[in-house]
Amino acid sequence: MKGRVLLIAVLIIKYIGCSSISNNVRDTEERIHNCGSKAVKFLESAQMKDGAIRDPDNSIFNVWETVNATLAISLWSDITDLNAQKVIEKAIHFLTTSENPDGMVLHNKNHHGSFCLETSSEYVCLLIRVYSATEPAINEKLKFIKNQQLLSGCWKIVSPIIPSNLQKFPSVTGFALKALLKGGKMPKYYESAMKFLSNSQNKDGHWGMVWQFYNTPFYAMAPILWVFDKSEEEYPDILKKAQKYLIESQNDDGSWFYKPKDSSNAPSSELQTALALQSCFSCGLGPKSRVVKRGIHYLLEKQTLDGYWDGGYFPCLGKLIPKKEDIYATSQALIALHQYWILMEKISN
Repeated sequence: MKGRVLLIAVLIIKYIGCSSISNNVRDTEERIHNCGSKAVKFLESAQMKDGAIRDPDNSIFNVWETVNATLAISLWSDITDLNAQKVIEKAIHFLTTSENPDGMVLHNKNHHGSFCLETSSEYVCLLIRVYSATEPAINEKLKFIKNQQLLSGCWKIVSPIIPSNLQKFPSVTGFALKALLKGGKMPKYYESAMKFLSNSQNKDGHWGMVWQFYNTPFYAMAPILWVFDKSEEEYPDILKKAQKYLIESQNDDGSWFYKPKDSSNAPSSELQTALALQSCFSCGLGPKSRVVKRGIHYLLEKQTLDGYWDGGYFPCLGKLIPKKEDIYATSQALIALHQYWILMEKISN
């Protein structure tokens, strides 16, 4: 009799424990859903008459911010009841009218003729998501990006505001490869491109940082690791080194924050955490890992009442006016939370 009572007690405890875990998961999912909806509304409220979604006080990154914000809105439109079609169409119209003759875009619409390969690559990823890589105009854009690859395997950013010694910064190749792979196109020199990125990884496990590229290691890590994740069996050491760096650089509160030594301006811990989480998802740190759970909790705690995440400042040097990065931070936080949501759904199914 005592044995049966003990067995029943154990089963009840197990049931309560499982039920508690299940409730915690549901609570987290509901909170993420609510955070996502609030953030989408914030981004929609930031849309200008011309369709750009940007910082209302500084239009220097009006194309770059619109690309990232529209991508985030598009992703969340799949899992919310918000009807964002008109917002997306208006934003894409702004981007279409920002193209140069080759169909590429620069970070700022007011600079005509040239283009930024990173901004253009992300723009193409957005178009692939909203439409299809088989669309003739999008296919032409992919061909153009493909033909920009150098014999050494890397790409140049081309943007005239980036100095010559940084034209081949590793993130550029990461963004270009990401666009091509999403569009179902192999680069002309795939092995050379992967070798370039492999050789560019430093001993700490990341790909460096300079102020022109947000002065945080997580900016380059996010697109580059996305590419390596597609061939994880071929490059386990690359992913392992990156994972080690992400684990060791996380702060006790769940955030990531690299403080640049050469600038008083810096992207916020919220922005850097969003980029770091995207990097985590591409190097074996899944949604159930303690590292990711702490990072997600940090993001959820840091969302403002108005729905956005504080982005800090673009870490410019010299006489450039400090640029708030709330639009970019909110976009990247939404993308990270969406990735987490999708991965959790896969596990539950």
